[in-house]
Amino acid sequence: MSLLDVIKNCDDGNSIKINDLMDLPFIDLIVNGKFNVENKTLDELMVALKTYNYLNIDSKIIMNKLLWELGRNEKKFLEFFDEKSDENKFTIKHNIDKVFEFELRKLFGDVPIDCEQLNVRFKYVTVYNCIKYKNMKLLEWAVLNEKLVKRF
Repeated sequence: MSLLDVIKNCDDGNSIKINDLMDLPFIDLIVNGKFNVENKTLDELMVALKTYNYLNIDSKIIMNKLLWELGRNEKKFLEFFDEKSDENKFTIKHNIDKVFEFELRKLFGDVPIDCEQLNVRFKYVTVYNCIKYKNMKLLEWAVLNEKLVKRF
């Protein structure tokens, strides 16, 4: 149960309100289910992720958008991930924002992560891994941008 659900269901006479929460960024939009990830910068998405995390609300939509945006730019991407040599896999760096690191580890654990799971678009994309990870958005992008390879 999220903190938000607890507050909404709280009937202890203290009349806890959403406004009593810390002054979290995007709190009104997130609480009312109106936060839209489209047209948000990476910085705005990272800030919103902290609010989702604080409220213990599922952050999958934010994480998907963050990874899609990071996968576009190799330099920015490598601020958060280390590349495993010759494997086309990545590991999560330990010196990154702790909330983002926590959410990444919640999604992927500590094992090396295939680039198709992370929406990496500055490297080749394999058909097999796109299908394996059900990443049809990346598969479609790779076909349109001629970045698709068939090797396993």
